[in-house]
Amino acid sequence: MQDLFVNGCSYATGWHNGKAVNQKELPTITSKDEFTDTLSWVQHFANLNGVENCWNHSIVAKPIEMTYTDTVGFCQQYKDKYKTFENLFTVIELTDPGYRQFDPVTLKGMSGNELESFNKDYSIIPIVFRTEKSLIDKEVSPWKSIFVKMKKNTDYLADDQFAEQIDVSEVLEGELARHKTEKDFAHHTKNMNTLTHLELSREVIDNLSNYLLTENIPHVMYWVGGRQDEFKNIMDKYYKAYMKTNRMIPLNTYTGIDYGLKHSIKPKGVHPDQAGHIATAKFLNNYVKLHNLTRKPQLDYIESSI
Repeated sequence: MQDLFVNGCSYATGWHNGKAVNQKELPTITSKDEFTDTLSWVQHFANLNGVENCWNHSIVAKPIEMTYTDTVGFCQQYKDKYKTFENLFTVIELTDPGYRQFDPVTLKGMSGNELESFNKDYSIIPIVFRTEKSLIDKEVSPWKSIFVKMKKNTDYLADDQFAEQIDVSEVLEGELARHKTEKDFAHHTKNMNTLTHLELSREVIDNLSNYLLTENIPHVMYWVGGRQDEFKNIMDKYYKAYMKTNRMIPLNTYTGIDYGLKHSIKPKGVHPDQAGHIATAKFLNNYVKLHNLTRKPQLDYIESSI
């Protein structure tokens, strides 16, 4: 494993692991010699495998649609530069089927040429995620929005700050109202129940898995969320086809939240400390080696059809 690409959420960013990390400090792309002090399981996993180049495109609460877009974008640029995926291994850290991105919003104080120029280079993307408190207290409203300034035409191999969280106070009031309407429809009405979110996420994961298979890129996927047995059973049944090849880890075998917290000494809410990150890296490393996942994934399907 020479090159490693990780696309995940807050766990992969190292958020809340005891270092000087807050939700505004979104991750940077790093190389082996430039790992920051914001250590997450990613850096530990890279070190266990002697990785030479590591790109970590994880951001807090990253929705599955964004995971797909950034994975394809990175892989295409990687192939353009290196002409092959021979040395690349990819880890996809999935959040929650209900995490969504919504239509871009506009910031205050921009109009005319300034707004036009800004929109050429950036988008302000609302991301809706499940709050920590709602995972502990079911009386708490579960869904919250953050706003992320995303670069357009990102150079995935070079950009060290491709995303930046924007304070809600910077967004136009009218745009906030529009977003709230969209969010409420998606998460607070009978029109969008758990099954609907599963179906939407399944479509994106189908596209992502098919892309990685078509390009023959070695990879593994796993879910961070999932603490209740009922949810784990539903997810394992829903994504059974991917789990047959071991490219997606069953939730009844492993979820980031369960494993990370179990092995943490002093977790912060539902996020692991360094002990939890180290244990996560070791588990993923052992899982990849046990199932020989650094090999080309097309071999999985050839062997399963014999």
